[in-house]
Amino acid sequence: MLASLRQALDPTTNRKTHQRRSIDAVVRAPAHKGDRCVSHHAEGTTPKKTWKSPARALAARGFARLAKGQPSEGLADFDAALAIKDNAPLRNARGVALRVNKQYARAMADFDRALEFDPNNAETHVNRGLVMFFQGQNDPAMAEFDRAIALNPKQANAYGGRGTVLLRQGQIDKALVEFDHSLAINPRQAEALAGRGFALVLKGRPTEAEVDFDRAMEFSPGLAGVFLGRGLSLLASGQAERAVAAFDQAIAKGGDDADTHMFRGKALLQTNELDRAIADFDQALKLRPQFADALTSRGAAWMQKKDYARAQTDLDQSIALQQSLLTYLTRGQLFEAQGKFDLAIADFRKAVEFKPRNIFDAAAQRIAKSRLDALARSSSCGKNDQRCL
Repeated sequence: MLASLRQALDPTTNRKTHQRRSIDAVVRAPAHKGDRCVSHHAEGTTPKKTWKSPARALAARGFARLAKGQPSEGLADFDAALAIKDNAPLRNARGVALRVNKQYARAMADFDRALEFDPNNAETHVNRGLVMFFQGQNDPAMAEFDRAIALNPKQANAYGGRGTVLLRQGQIDKALVEFDHSLAINPRQAEALAGRGFALVLKGRPTEAEVDFDRAMEFSPGLAGVFLGRGLSLLASGQAERAVAAFDQAIAKGGDDADTHMFRGKALLQTNELDRAIADFDQALKLRPQFADALTSRGAAWMQKKDYARAQTDLDQSIALQQSLLTYLTRGQLFEAQGKFDLAIADFRKAVEFKPRNIFDAAAQRIAKSRLDALARSSSCGKNDQRCL
C-alpha cells in the first residue's frame, strides 16, 4: 500500500535533482552518431568535454514533462532521443515513462536493455523492482531492491522500495525501519517521507504522520502519496467525506493506481455511495486482478446492496487468494445477514484468531468479538429465558 504507489516510489516524479542527474548521465554516456563533442582544455591538462547533443535536449524535455505529469509527451521525447543515442540512462528514462503509462512489459524491456549496457547499475534494479511491485509481484520486487542495495548500499530509494513492499504485506514495523534507513541516507526524499507517514497512520500515530506529510510536500509539492496518506488518516478518524476528497486529489496528482481506488471505494462505502464504491473496486481489480483487499471491499458493497450471491463470490475468492481478518469478519456478517448463524460464528472465530496488523484490523477484530459474543449469547438462550431479554 503506499503513496499513489506509483508516484510515491517513482524517483523521477517531481524530483528536479534526479532530473538533473539523469540528464547528466545521458551526456556522459559514450558518443553516438548525431552528438557533437567539444573539448575545452589547457595544454597538459585532461580534456573537459561538453556535449552539444540533440538527444540531451530531448531527454531534458522528457524529464520535464514527466515531472509535470505528462508521461505520454515525455515518452515521445525519449523515443526520439533513443533514435539518436541508445544508452542505459535513456533506456531507464523511457522505462519510467512507460511504467507511468502502465506499459509494464515495454518498461521492463527497456530496463533489461539498460542492464545490458550497465549490468551493475543499482537504479536500474530499483526500476525493475517497481514494475514488479505495481504488478503485485512482491517477492520478485523485493529481490530487485535487495540487489540494488547489494550493488550500492547508499541507494536510498531501494530502501524505500523495500519499505513499500513490507507495507503491502502488513509488516509495518519492518517497513518503518526501511523508510528510516532511506531517510538517513537522503533526508529530503519525499517518497520515503510519504511512505513513513503512511505507515505511521496505520500504526495509529496521525500527528507524527502529518509531520512527514508536511515535509514531503515541502520537498515535492503535489506528491500524490501525501494526499493518499492524508486520505487514509481521515478515513481512520471517521471523516469519510473529507477522505474521498483527499483520494480525489491523489488520483488527480497521478495516483491513478489500484490502492488509491480501493481506499476511495472504502470511503465511499462509509458515505453509502455504493455504486461509486463498486466502480472504484472494479477499477482496482482491473489494475491488479488478484487484489484480495479490493475483492473483500467489493464483497462488502454487494452485501450492503443485499446482493448476497455476488458478495459470497467475491469474499470466497478473496479468502482463496489471501486469508485475512477483515475478510473473515465480512463473510461472517454476510452469513449472519442470511441467518446462517453457525457459519457466521465460525468466520467470526477465525477473525478473532488473527493478530491485528494495523488500526483497521484492530477495529475489525473488535467488531468480530462483539458479534461472536452476541451470537453465542443468543444461541444459549431459550425462547422465554429472562436472562437474555
